[in-house]
Amino acid sequence: MELFQNKQYCFYKGRSMRIVITGAGGFIGRALASSLANKGHQILALDNNSRGNLDLIETNPNIEHITCDILDQSKIISLT
Repeated sequence: MELFQNKQYCFYKGRSMRIVITGAGGFIGRALASSLANKGHQILALDNNSRGNLDLIETNPNIEHITCDILDQSKIISLT
């Protein structure tokens, strides 16, 4: 059985996922982003830098850093 309709972002039979992590500049978000990126997943790391810091996330070609607030609807829509 297929997990998702859009197979491009499905982790099924060895495929990687495109994952959005909000709060990626915080302690847990950074660890999660790094761990998933090291497993081959494409990470979109979002943070507004109010308490976290996206600059602290390791440099990894699978992580795209974006500073924005998730309440900024136009910015979030532009990311899709």
